[in-house]
Amino acid sequence: MIIVIAAIIIALACYLMGFCIGKRYAEEQFRAMRGELETEEQDDGI
Repeated sequence: MIIVIAAIIIALACYLMGFCIGKRYAEEQFRAMRGELETEEQDDGI
């Protein structure tokens, strides 16, 4: 029974950590995409 409870706690911790990391990753990807678009526009201007 203790093993089952521990497994659930670990699963919840991993889920919450993954959610937070995923959110940060999505924000970084969004910034990178905006940055790439801005640099592409600058390259076209050159």
